[in-house]
Amino acid sequence: AAFQELDRIGLANVRAHNAEMLRRLGANLCGVPDLTVFEDEEAAVAFLTFQHAHVSADAIVGEMAANGIAIASVGLDYARWELEARGLTKIVRVAPHIYTTDHDIGRFTEELMRLAKRA
Repeated sequence: AAFQELDRIGLANVRAHNAEMLRRLGANLCGVPDLTVFEDEEAAVAFLTFQHAHVSADAIVGEMAANGIAIASVGLDYARWELEARGLTKIVRVAPHIYTTDHDIGRFTEELMRLAKRA
């Protein structure tokens, strides 16, 4: 079913949509205090990773899940070389998909901003 949906939408359309959502997300995340984004949204990645200086990755993931927003954390068991090179043990990863909307990006940003301000 997923391949049929991809065929209907078109791979180029999916890539273009997701790239635009990542661009908007990256631009929004720049406004969150004490947040560091690690990916370059211009590098054709499928996700952005970030960390907050005062809120743990697990706390961010948990808070977002409590608000119906699905994101993930990535630890040393999954990305050891990348994380150790940056002196990190865990980061947050967010990946928009073809059904992600501007509203979703805005809501994610608002929830993250609210969490960051509480820290």
